[in-house]
Amino acid sequence: MAFAPYVSAIQTQSQTFSITESNSVGFFNFNLLQSQAVDIFTQGPSNDPEIFLFSGNTPLAGNSIASDDDSCPDAFCGVAGSARNSLIANFLLDSGDYTVAVSDFSFSESEAAAGVNSFVDPGDITVTVRDAGPIDGFLFVPVIPDPAPMQQLIEDIAQIEQEQEQSENTNRVISSVIGNHVGDVISNVFGFSPSGTGAPSENNAAAASADTDNHSSFLPDAFWGKHVYTSLSEDSNNLGYTTDLYQFIGGLDKRVGNLFMGSALTYIYGETNQAGNNSSTHSIGITPYAAYKINDFLFVSGLASYVYTGVNGTQGRRDADVHNYSGEITLNAFKKVENFLLKGRAGLRYTHNYTSLKGTFDADYDQLTWISDVEFGYNINSNVQVFTGILYEYIDKESTVGTSRLAISPAVHDGVIYFRGGLNYKVNEKMSLGIDASSDLNDEDNDILSFGANIRIEI
Repeated sequence: MAFAPYVSAIQTQSQTFSITESNSVGFFNFNLLQSQAVDIFTQGPSNDPEIFLFSGNTPLAGNSIASDDDSCPDAFCGVAGSARNSLIANFLLDSGDYTVAVSDFSFSESEAAAGVNSFVDPGDITVTVRDAGPIDGFLFVPVIPDPAPMQQLIEDIAQIEQEQEQSENTNRVISSVIGNHVGDVISNVFGFSPSGTGAPSENNAAAASADTDNHSSFLPDAFWGKHVYTSLSEDSNNLGYTTDLYQFIGGLDKRVGNLFMGSALTYIYGETNQAGNNSSTHSIGITPYAAYKINDFLFVSGLASYVYTGVNGTQGRRDADVHNYSGEITLNAFKKVENFLLKGRAGLRYTHNYTSLKGTFDADYDQLTWISDVEFGYNINSNVQVFTGILYEYIDKESTVGTSRLAISPAVHDGVIYFRGGLNYKVNEKMSLGIDASSDLNDEDNDILSFGANIRIEI
């Protein structure tokens, strides 16, 4: 067993214990000179910590007054291997001596009192004992105006994470919708219609000739719109939220020679339930985009996007403002072989997110997302096309840091695969419709399911 020196909990102190089979329990002793509330938590980093709090400077069976396993959110304590850290929050104690016993799960009170845990996974566990009030300069709980109790702070951090997850999903949907829209339109307006053979069809050539005046004018060639419903739920039992997003995107297209450009407006209404606390969101965004044809099968495209989200908190959730800025550039290719059409794009998206939780703190982060997207289409006839596709996004996200160095969430370096399928229907020479559905395949933290319907009308 390992012991840490006596400390006063008024002074925040931490001790790291190296848990092994022969040294299977760590003990952290502290003394309070007066009654006060304390926070006791672990920060892994390598195994699954469990803690018991005993009165007195010697742990005795039956003297345990508090315990915990796995209740500390990753956003607050960080990860503990593949498990969760432990937290005894805002716990009021009388003056006197106390002992924290820590070991690897599973860990019982009798084992804590005996100082021996029969089954441990060797690794390091850091234990921190601190005053429940804010401590200046402490990384995880800094001084903030009118500080909330620990539980409220944890809920605020969880809400920040949820708002950022929702913003990231909105960003991905805008990127995918506009990226696929540009690919679909360019594969047609540059001569790769569903009825084509890889070269411009007679109908397209005639249409192109008829539209010469329109292309040279300032009028748009077409307007389009899409509605996307997304169900976003957290399934790792950390944040515990479900969100429904109703997203409407509409834009105008214009072709000038080999240059294709346009701009889209986005409105999103969202409803979130997080552990019984509800909120609604209203988002509005603008996304200009452009593409340039390099040759008969290759084009480069880019977009810039700004989305503002206003959060109306109820039942414990706070009001918030979320600002999301992003820019994306991709290289796109398409190839038609008889009735089959292959499309692909690869590129990079940069995102800066700034979230302000009203009455508490602000937080921001920067993120790079590497994009790889492949789609296979089949023309059933001259009017109907079915398609399926795979989108892979590798996220390189820095840790989210809030006001006064408040650590919101750790850095993320992970890849997510999304699968989609759908159908496009050409109503006539001027109008086309489409439907699609998509789902994540390997996101460990969230379940993301989307359904969309779109329309494009040439002018």
